[in-house]
Amino acid sequence: MMLTFGADVRTAGTARLLISLPTVAVGVLRYQCQGAYSDPQLLTRLALSMAIGSAVGAMFGAALLPDAPSATIKAMLSLILAASVVKLSRKH
Repeated sequence: MMLTFGADVRTAGTARLLISLPTVAVGVLRYQCQGAYSDPQLLTRLALSMAIGSAVGAMFGAALLPDAPSATIKAMLSLILAASVVKLSRKH
């Protein structure tokens, strides 16, 4: 979004999250219809706790966002991406 549409890092991040919501919802519902979740209550508890943690993190992040320079945000996202690549490459 930053390269194609020229969006700043904050707008691109927000749009990415909004775009992901329907995709995730459809995936979860399709898996559920196929009986892929052996313990739906466990899935509910896990999803609920993660949603609460995400909401709290989003509130703190949104409060800090106006004070964070775009370069700092890009650097932090780059580090997270690099760490994810390293972690995934070790699994295979």
